[in-house]
Amino acid sequence: DEDDDDDEDALLLKVRRSHVFEDSYHHFRNFTKQELHRKLVISFVGEEAVDAGGVSREWYNILAREMFNPHYCLFLPTGNDGAFQPNKNSAFT
Repeated sequence: DEDDDDDEDALLLKVRRSHVFEDSYHHFRNFTKQELHRKLVISFVGEEAVDAGGVSREWYNILAREMFNPHYCLFLPTGNDGAFQPNKNSAFT
C-alpha cells in the first residue's frame, strides 16, 4: 500500500505537550534538507494516538500560538495594529 510506504519514510516528531516549541525547534534544527521533504508524523510524549491528521493539526495550532509567546522573543510588535516583525536578537534566529 502506498500510504504504508509514506509512513515508513515519515519524519517522526515526538514532543512534550508542555514544551511543543522547544522540542520541535530542537528536532527541526537537526533535520537535513532531504528529511524536511518527508511526511511529518507528530506524537505527544506519554499519549497514545494515531496521527491521522488531528494530532498534527493540534501540534500546528499549539506551535503557531507558542511562536508568538513573548518568552521566546521571536517577534516584536510593530505598533498598535497587531502586526509583528521578526526579532533579529532572538536566540532562536
